[in-house]
Amino acid sequence: MLELLKPLLFIVAATFAWWLVITLDAFSIRRPVLGWIYGVLTAEWGVGAVNLSLGRILAFGPTVYAVRWKENIYLGMVVHCTGNTLGIILVGNLVLGRI
Repeated sequence: MLELLKPLLFIVAATFAWWLVITLDAFSIRRPVLGWIYGVLTAEWGVGAVNLSLGRILAFGPTVYAVRWKENIYLGMVVHCTGNTLGIILVGNLVLGRI
């Protein structure tokens, strides 16, 4: 049953994200909100040589899912590289002022 709902959940999530971006843009608060989210996700905590951030912790979940439950290390590498690429694109757009 859950397998049948996954495409619908993806469509609902994508529609909500689109609506949220449009609404934030209409109120002219998209840049401050995205800047705050970026700050929260990239804030680093560290002890010695170990540094953690909320974004890295959240990105770890899909990688573990891809490797452990799907039993495919190559899929885990693809998920990891995709997450890095999306992060670079997001940061690049924030720096260039396109978001």
